[in-house]
Amino acid sequence: MGFHFYGTISAIVFPTFLTATCYLGTWVLMLLDGSWTEIFSLREWKISFQEWTWWRHIIVGPISEELAFRSCTAVLINYCFGWSSSLFISPLFFSLCHFHHIHNDLKEGATLSNAILQRAFQATYSYLFGVYATYLFLRTGHIFAPIFSHSLCNGLGLPNIAEIGTYQKETRIKLWISYFVGLFLWILLLDPLTTPILYQFL
Repeated sequence: MGFHFYGTISAIVFPTFLTATCYLGTWVLMLLDGSWTEIFSLREWKISFQEWTWWRHIIVGPISEELAFRSCTAVLINYCFGWSSSLFISPLFFSLCHFHHIHNDLKEGATLSNAILQRAFQATYSYLFGVYATYLFLRTGHIFAPIFSHSLCNGLGLPNIAEIGTYQKETRIKLWISYFVGLFLWILLLDPLTTPILYQFL
């Protein structure tokens, strides 16, 4: 189920750092537009704590979804069908859950085609994240690994490509480089930072 006293600190630190490297471009963008200061602002944290949507996206959502889809579903599929099936099949349930929002989209005035496209896009990146979260869980054996990474991803969101276009050419090039460097570092560190031996002690 992924609950252990041993390796808890490692399960929080290493996977979260790994996930953060993939967001290198986002961190650089936050430095440029000044939004990084909000991370250290007590006022912003106080406002966040008072918003139920923040609790849902950063705390409740990641915990409940990872418990359901990783700690339960992934474990069951892994036990019955093996590691690979768990890695690629269990995220499907997590991904397909997003299509129920189409009903709300239609009520808010969206066309059926736009609603389907929007939720298909959301389901796609949710599936990809689900594969990653399942990989973290299966490799580390700790549920904290996908929970903290999920929370970080929800907080940072998808790369803000539109904002990149507002900068001068030289800055845009640097931003794109930072995004690709972040992706390269993530790929490079994926295996060593999820080596099971790291999660057996601290």
